Formats: sequence, structure tokens, C-alpha cells
Amino acid sequence: MQIILDESDNSLPANKPVTGKILINSKEPFDGTSVTLSIVGYTRSQYSNSAAGADNFGQKPNEPAFTTLAKSILNISFPVTNLDRPLIGQSEYPFCVVLPEEVSESVMV
Repeated sequence: MQIILDESDNSLPANKPVTGKILINSKEPFDGTSVTLSIVGYTRSQYSNSAAGADNFGQKPNEPAFTTLAKSILNISFPVTNLDRPLIGQSEYPFCVVLPEEVSESVMV
């Protein structure tokens, strides 16, 4: 399976349509009921903290300790099509979804 976006820019603002197609190449019959596109996203930040002197969880003195925080911001699914027969061979399913307003100013996809 491949997902191909029509837009070449990876940064998308909220409320902008995201269009593309899902390509499926199945050599064996696959008995599914639908094709669904799920978009999952999170924010990630990293900061450093230097500890002077004493050992801080294995950290050498004055060596920065990096901490990474991640927060889920998006987990949504969009139905693309219902299937009335098993998938076999090559299939193409176009889609158009709009990122919700709650998403950050720009999102990397």
C-alpha cells in the first residue's frame, strides 16, 4: 500500500484540504470491508538541562541532559470507500480530508 499526496509541501495549515490517493497492490484476495485513512500526530519538544558538580542520573558534571517530551494532538480516521468485493490486483482510491482547526498552525505530513 502507498499513500501519495497531491501537494508536494509537507507543511499544511489547519482547514486546508489534503488530497491524494491510496494505492493498493494485492496479489492475494483480501476480504476487507472498507479503506480508511488514519492521521495520527503529536508535538515533540526537546530541552537540555546542565547539572553542575554532582552526578545526576549518570550525567557527567556540566554535560547537558536532553529531555524529550511528546504530546498526542491528533488521532482521527476518515472513511475513503466501502468495499463490496475482496481486493485483488491494483486499486486506487482518491481522498480529500480537511485537517481540523485544533491542529497547530502548520503540520508536517
